[in-house]
Amino acid sequence: MATTSIPHRWKYDVFVSFRDYASSSWCLKELVKILECKQIENPKYEVRIIFYDVKPDVVRKQTRSYAEAFRNHEVSNSAEVGKWKEALSMAADLSGFDLQDMTNG
Repeated sequence: MATTSIPHRWKYDVFVSFRDYASSSWCLKELVKILECKQIENPKYEVRIIFYDVKPDVVRKQTRSYAEAFRNHEVSNSAEVGKWKEALSMAADLSGFDLQDMTNG
């Protein structure tokens, strides 16, 4: 079982995805920990998704800036890239808020 840094007393976590999110290996590692906590340690743990300045489909399919970021990660973090891509796809499939749609009407 994976050890996570997320306190068990929390009921939920918020994942905010933004245009350059995938360029940060730290952010991607934290997302993996959040989803592991939900799946393995506490299935009732809730994750709230907020998409800011990026469409959920871009996150889900890792296109545009996300594709560019993963090309760069392949050089230095190739062993983790598959896990990060899977985590982003899973996060994008969770219900959440698309702030771009909310601000555009």
